[in-house]
Amino acid sequence: MIKIGFIGPTWIEKLIKKSFSMFPNIEVVYRFSDEIYDAITFTKELMNKVDCILYSSRTTYLLVKDHINDSIESYYIPLKGSGFFEALFYLIKDHPIQFISIDGLAKEYIQSVICEIEGIDYTIVEHLGIVEGYEKIVQRHLETIEGKSNVGIITSIKKVQDALKQYHLPVVWLKPTQQDIIVCIERILLSSTQRRKRENQVIYGKFLIEFKDQNVQSLNKKSTSEK
Repeated sequence: MIKIGFIGPTWIEKLIKKSFSMFPNIEVVYRFSDEIYDAITFTKELMNKVDCILYSSRTTYLLVKDHINDSIESYYIPLKGSGFFEALFYLIKDHPIQFISIDGLAKEYIQSVICEIEGIDYTIVEHLGIVEGYEKIVQRHLETIEGKSNVGIITSIKKVQDALKQYHLPVVWLKPTQQDIIVCIERILLSSTQRRKRENQVIYGKFLIEFKDQNVQSLNKKSTSEK
């Protein structure tokens, strides 16, 4: 059994625990805090107690790497196209959006979704997350949309979303989906040092199979008639 430490904000607690529950061969030690710098303290606490650490975001991962010299196998949940598709849906369903300012997502994930929607252009606001200072990111978004009409913003940082709402702008907070988390956990299992040391490692999960009585009866009737 692999032992993973998870470090992230309180909003993700329910989602991350639900995702890990699908992998009963993993023991998880959770640490939650809405103060990002607590991740440094949590990492020092857990690094000698777990096989690896999973961070809720790239920002948190980079922050810890900058402050801790001791190494431990570590990962972060990436933001991908599935989360962007969800954020985009909530952004355009109530607003006639023609231009979007986006942060926290790689260009390839944006293009794979935007290319299927006509009449929407976008700009990527590069940043290093809260470590850089969310006020600067807010300002970059405002500069990007200046002079444009029918604009919207997708941000990966909750504080940026809260600040931009004060300007009465359509803004959506980009978060990882359960699908993103599950794929990340699967990759940890496949790439972990502990797993590579074992000659026979079986990765298993829980599956829920539903049967409809009507389908089963129809199949039984068909089998009877064939006899």
